[in-house]
Amino acid sequence: MRLNDFIEEQTIVEVPMNPSAFAAAIDTGQEQGVRVGFEFEVYIPGALFIQPAVAPNTKEQFASKFRDVEYLEHRTTSEFTPADFDTYFKFKQPINGFNNTQQAYDSLLKKRLTLAIKLFNKVEESERARLIRKAKKNGILKTTENSITNQLKFTQFVGQQLANWDNYHSSDYELGLQLQSASVINWQSVWNWILNSNTTDNITGLLQLMGNFNKVLELTKTPNETYYALKIPEVEEELEYDVDENDDYPMATEKLKPMIASTMGAKVTVFDEYHERKKNTTNWYIEPDGSLSMQEEAHDVGLEIVSPPLPAITAIDTLKKFFALAQENKFYTNTSTGLHINVSIPQKLDVLKLAVFLGDQYVMKYFNRENNRHVAGTMRGMGRDIRRINDPQAYTDIKTSNQPGAINQPSQTSNFNMSALQILANNNSTEHTASISNNGKYISFRHAGGNYLADYSGIYNSVGRFIRAMIIASTPELYAQEYKTKIAKLLAQGQPEIQRYGPVDKVIAYLRKNGLPIMELDIMKISAKKSMNIAIKDALFELLDTAPGNSVVVQQNNQGSKNSIVNFTTSNAVVKEKISKAPLTEFAKITVLPEELRDLIDFINRKASTSVGTFKNYRRSYEVAGYYYLNKIMLPPNDPRTQAFIKKMLKQQYTQR
Repeated sequence: MRLNDFIEEQTIVEVPMNPSAFAAAIDTGQEQGVRVGFEFEVYIPGALFIQPAVAPNTKEQFASKFRDVEYLEHRTTSEFTPADFDTYFKFKQPINGFNNTQQAYDSLLKKRLTLAIKLFNKVEESERARLIRKAKKNGILKTTENSITNQLKFTQFVGQQLANWDNYHSSDYELGLQLQSASVINWQSVWNWILNSNTTDNITGLLQLMGNFNKVLELTKTPNETYYALKIPEVEEELEYDVDENDDYPMATEKLKPMIASTMGAKVTVFDEYHERKKNTTNWYIEPDGSLSMQEEAHDVGLEIVSPPLPAITAIDTLKKFFALAQENKFYTNTSTGLHINVSIPQKLDVLKLAVFLGDQYVMKYFNRENNRHVAGTMRGMGRDIRRINDPQAYTDIKTSNQPGAINQPSQTSNFNMSALQILANNNSTEHTASISNNGKYISFRHAGGNYLADYSGIYNSVGRFIRAMIIASTPELYAQEYKTKIAKLLAQGQPEIQRYGPVDKVIAYLRKNGLPIMELDIMKISAKKSMNIAIKDALFELLDTAPGNSVVVQQNNQGSKNSIVNFTTSNAVVKEKISKAPLTEFAKITVLPEELRDLIDFINRKASTSVGTFKNYRRSYEVAGYYYLNKIMLPPNDPRTQAFIKKMLKQQYTQR
């Protein structure tokens, strides 16, 4: 009996997989000792743990903020002029004969010009003439502008020309440094001049000013008005964004830990590293997750919140609490986040039965995770392995009887080779990234993800579905006949592809009308420890489920690849700048042609990326290996590669007849 005949002749009782069945399964699971745990990947908004700046109401508060943001240290005297300074501040009494900063600045200009001219005259005469010509050519020295400021710009230029590496071992190099120092006037040098005219150019003056701010200066406006007039809130914001993103995680967890402890009524442990150490079965855990990119501009933090294993009904109550907590505090999820639902059952579990009854691909499609690089479909992997062997009899036992059968030939009976099938199921469920991941203690279902916080009912039904499938898989007599039928359908994937995908004439008609779809993958390697060849293998495996071969063309050091990743990056400006500055050696363009009919069907159904994503290290799935952008290109029907694929399909069709 052929597998297709077996499928067609059986009377199938469709196994109920609906919300009513899921709700009943949760109650049954409670009775049977099922435990459920959650690993919530979420983003915590920076607004939750970063305190906004508060405007000052007193002179002391203003002085503290002015000092903290190092206002004068980060501005030149042309950006914030002495005249600007005197608009907002006035001296309480003259300081060393100066009534305001403008008066001191003008005095310092004259002194600096005298020193700069003296140093300039030490330059050899022919070199001076050459530098004057160069300055005029560059528009730095203008005969119509003879102000002190313009003359100091010229002497600064001369200093820069002299202090280059070619002159490093000559006296001109030191002379150039002195000229630059004499020609540049900053707020440090202004306040050194005001407070002690004999002090050389260092930060002593500003330190003295900041330490005695309200003793020396008087505000001309209120502290609040001056705070906003000088745009200090913007400065505070800039400094806030300059904080290392690694500082955000401790602040986020400090705020998050008591929230979870109070909501869940349990102890919470914070890890500084992903899977830092073994977890117990009673605590909640917070840990960083390298698969979630930090949102630097908003200081939002991506992390993972892990629950302990809980009785089925308690787990559902906990799920409700978490969603309420997330909504109240504006936690959010997106295409990069996942929710792993871990389920255990005391009874012996048939992993093969679990896989065929779960509806693996259906759940992945529901959460739009069919092609997600962090989730490897278990059923899809089993089907792929069967196709590679391309022999359904590899999973069947054929026994010959001593009694004669039809036309006096020995009769034969066939049964499924359950041992081989169980190995098939185990091989595709032991990986960390498998959609049905079995570690021997519990099953981690990795299907759920995306913006799951906006879909409580979908998550609830998924938990019920997983529990129901676990109960079916741990009860041998339950749906026994349907189990055989589902296995037969699975093994049917080992038949020739032309038979499984339909008439080859339709495929050829599609190619002749639309052309051949190929995938173009642009990648950027970001792991310094990995070679580009390793990164290419990681990207191909995770994103296209393939490996380098005859159908794969790689162009390394590719400018077009770099342009695609820069142009389609939706990350903040900091990340985009890092990508744009990366050397060309970190980029590659990978073109993949369909090799078999299954590849063609996959490529037809795939969509191009809408933005740049990240792919992982194959062996360390939590480690980001690089950025990627996936594009689909249709080769025209008359392209030689399209014609070659059509000929291949025709040849396969002829062979099958």
